[in-house]
Amino acid sequence: MKLKEQEWQRKQEEERRTRDSFRWTNMTPSAQCIRYGVREYTATFFPGYSWLSHYEKLTGCSNTEAVIMGHTYPKPDYCDFTDDRYVGHWTVEDVPDCITYFEGFQDKGCVASGSSLHRYEAHLMTLRPEDDGQMMCDSTPARLKGKSFTHPDSCVYWGKYGWWGIFFLEDSGCENVQPASME
Repeated sequence: MKLKEQEWQRKQEEERRTRDSFRWTNMTPSAQCIRYGVREYTATFFPGYSWLSHYEKLTGCSNTEAVIMGHTYPKPDYCDFTDDRYVGHWTVEDVPDCITYFEGFQDKGCVASGSSLHRYEAHLMTLRPEDDGQMMCDSTPARLKGKSFTHPDSCVYWGKYGWWGIFFLEDSGCENVQPASME
């Protein structure tokens, strides 16, 4: 019984040393935001011991924590094996560079007689050139006339005027009103 227990303890200690040798190197944010407040980060997994099998290295990659922007992530979203290296991928939220907002809400009037909908448009601000404008617009929240929107009802790109969010609010005053011009 004593021998089995010693063997078990030895194996546990060996596994702990192996886990302790695991490291992430070259933690890198993607150039592009995925959506409002979100960016992917990648890092190369360093297994510590070259003699570990592919399975052990991939398992280590998939289960090793990382600290990104001061937050600890227990494991990556996924790992892959590319160009003779193991790479971990994380989806990180609350990234300041990926925060956009709507500004300058314009009242475009009632949509159509009997629709009960009022249309508003606002310009998407702080969009970086490398980001996908459609994705960022579609995922940017807003607050209009006391109502919170998780995203606009639709988005449109107007060339040199940039990306705009279109918002519709219920308005009983629009039930018998002729629609305003959408120019």
